[in-house]
Amino acid sequence: MEVERLSFKHDMKGLFRTDLMVAHCYSFLFFTGRNVFYIYFSPCLIHEKVSATVISLLFIVFGVSRTFGSGLGGLMTEKWGSRQASVILSIVYTVVMAGFLVSSSVGWLLVNTALLGLVGWSINVPMQSCLIERSGKYASINQTVSTSSVQLGISFGALLGGMILSAYTSYTLLISGRSSC
Repeated sequence: MEVERLSFKHDMKGLFRTDLMVAHCYSFLFFTGRNVFYIYFSPCLIHEKVSATVISLLFIVFGVSRTFGSGLGGLMTEKWGSRQASVILSIVYTVVMAGFLVSSSVGWLLVNTALLGLVGWSINVPMQSCLIERSGKYASINQTVSTSSVQLGISFGALLGGMILSAYTSYTLLISGRSSC
């Protein structure tokens, strides 16, 4: 099997297509927003007088559920295709985030945190598949840029979340409007 070698110039042509740039921007913005919330989550829980044990448990649940998220995203992508899986997971993610507005008990908070970790990492698989399907011979450069946009989104979300926490000591959740934190 012979592999076609593309020059950097050709790779750039394949990278700057509008539909592919939208996918890269979506990944960046999604992971930025998710990490702003993630950075805010612990101080908000402390402000709500949630015990350190429960906070630790929530982060363990979040971490474990994240590991299953990619598998779920893969199953959904295989069953429904990358576009439909992306839409479904985006809607579910929005509902899960809205669920934090009404999560007053530890039980609901635990369920929402597990769903947040699960769905938050599930979205990456259909986005990667969509890029592979749409970019054809430019899939390699688009996969590389997609991975970078995810990592940049995570980093920028952490930076932005830290800046918000340092600027607003009342821990008012600006993103969802929850005024109790």
